[in-house]
Amino acid sequence: MFKSIVEQNKYRYLLIISLCLIWIVVYLMRVNISALLVDERFLHDLGLQGQAAQQGLLMTIFLIVYSISNMAAIPVSNRLGPRRSILLGMVIAGLALLSGGWAASFTAILIIRVFLGVGNGLKFPNMSILVKRWFPPNERGIANSLYGVGGCIGMVIAFIGFSAGQSVCFCSRGSLYRCI
Repeated sequence: MFKSIVEQNKYRYLLIISLCLIWIVVYLMRVNISALLVDERFLHDLGLQGQAAQQGLLMTIFLIVYSISNMAAIPVSNRLGPRRSILLGMVIAGLALLSGGWAASFTAILIIRVFLGVGNGLKFPNMSILVKRWFPPNERGIANSLYGVGGCIGMVIAFIGFSAGQSVCFCSRGSLYRCI
């Protein structure tokens, strides 16, 4: 029994590292469009110059779908389990982000933002379930804060490479996400 507890302790810290890496990339996906909306080349390519409503819709649609997906994550998790649900979200979001590098219209980017919202929304409730299952109550706050640091790290990394343009911005982050 003691050996089982030691083994579980070893793996739960790997879990926190994995969740932190996921959180970093999720943050990069979330702010991806925000950085691109100040890139004149991106706005020109998609015909969004001076189109404030369409620009705002790109973030709004993501947030709406993301919030709905957060609520839908629990039934998905009940069916697939939290690890498979996170994996499903990673696949959906990663493929959507990779395809963003080739999107050539406002509609295509909007559809990609919908899929990013679905994929990212599946993750956070399931991350909390994993922490609940792997950590005793007196350690859950620390575990949540450790993987939550990934959002702060993601914010610092977010603007690195944004000046490279749409294709690099989407594809590099999509490739990074597929690696995790």
